[in-house]
Amino acid sequence: MSARGCVGFALALCAYSPSVFAQESARTVSLVATGDLLVHRRVVEVATHQRAQGGLRWMLQSMHDAITEEDIAYANLESPLTERVRPPANSTPPVLGAPEAYGEELAATGFDLLGLANNHAFDQGGDGLASTLATLSALHVATAGAGVSEQEAQRATVVTRGPVRVAFVSATDRMNNGPAPNRAGVRVFMANTRALESALERARLNAEVVVLAMHWSRDFAAQPTAAQRALARQLVRWGADVILGTGPHILQSVERLSSARGDAVCAYSLGNLLSNQGYRYRAGQTLTPAMLRSALDHPGTRDVVLLRVGLTLARGRIAIAPLTAHAFWNSNDGDDLRLVSLTNVAPALRQERAAAMARALGPSVMLVP
Repeated sequence: MSARGCVGFALALCAYSPSVFAQESARTVSLVATGDLLVHRRVVEVATHQRAQGGLRWMLQSMHDAITEEDIAYANLESPLTERVRPPANSTPPVLGAPEAYGEELAATGFDLLGLANNHAFDQGGDGLASTLATLSALHVATAGAGVSEQEAQRATVVTRGPVRVAFVSATDRMNNGPAPNRAGVRVFMANTRALESALERARLNAEVVVLAMHWSRDFAAQPTAAQRALARQLVRWGADVILGTGPHILQSVERLSSARGDAVCAYSLGNLLSNQGYRYRAGQTLTPAMLRSALDHPGTRDVVLLRVGLTLARGRIAIAPLTAHAFWNSNDGDDLRLVSLTNVAPALRQERAAAMARALGPSVMLVP
C-alpha cells in the first residue's frame, strides 16, 4: 500500500456502481500533475555533486513543498531507472537512463504515480523497462502505461484517495526505439483510437474519475494542433475526465471541456519537470526562430508547473474547480540545477517567465506561488 493511498488495478473485483455514485453525498479529490523528467547526463552529474545537499531530492525540493498529503501527484518518467545502456556521445535523440536510486527520490518528493508510456521508454532496452517497473513496485509507487503484456500496459491503474477512486491510463503516440527483446516481454501502450477507446471504457467500470496521460505532439510545438483538439474531445466522450499531455517539453494551453458526466479538462502539454534543456538561455535574450527549435536555447523548457485539478463528485456529476498552477523555474546554472519557486527568482526573470507561462497555459489557469 502506498504511504498516501491505496493502489490497485481497474479490473478489481469490486466494481464501481453508477447508481451508488448518484446517491452519495458530495466527495472531493485533488490531482496535481507536472511534466517530463528527463535525466540527461548533466542532471546525474549535478545530483552526484550535490549529494551532500540531497541530490535529486534537493533538486526537486520545491516541488515536494507544493504537494500536499491529500493530493494524488503525477509526473511522466521519461528516463528508465537503470543505466545499463551507456549512451553514445552526442546521440540524437539522446539515450536516457537514470540511477535506480532515483526511484526512492521521486517517491520522497511525493509522486504517487508515474507515467511510463513515452518515446524514451525503451532507451535502456526491454529489460531496462522491466527493471524500472520492478524498482517502482518495490517502492509502492504506482505506474501506468507499461506492463509485461499488451493487456497490462493498456490497463488502468487505480489510485484511491479517501472515498474516490481515480483510474490512470497512460499512452504514447511514438517510440524512439521499438520494443527490445526482453525476458519479461514488457510492453508500452502505443496509442491508437481503438485501443484508447477500449482502455478508457474499461477504466470507467471501476473508478469515478478517469485520467488519461497522453504523450503526444512534437518537440517545442507552441500550440496543440486542430487534430489534437478534436481527439481530446473524442477522448472525453470515450471516458476521460482529465487529460494530462506531455511530449513537447514546453507548456501548451489548458482547456476546460464538458462531457456527459459534467466538467472535463485537457492540459495539452505540461512541459518539463526537470532536465538539462534550455541551459544556454539567459534572461532577456531575444528569441529567434532557431532558438525556439533548440533544446539547448528554448527558455520554455525551463518553465515548470504543478497543475492542480480539484474535482467534486455529487449526484452523478463531476465539477472541476478553478484551475491553478504552481510556477517554478529550472535554475540550470552550473551546479545549481534545481527547481526554484518563481517567487524566489530575480524580479526581471520572474516577470518575464510568469508572463510566458500565463500566455502558454491560457486563461483557464491561474498561476500561484
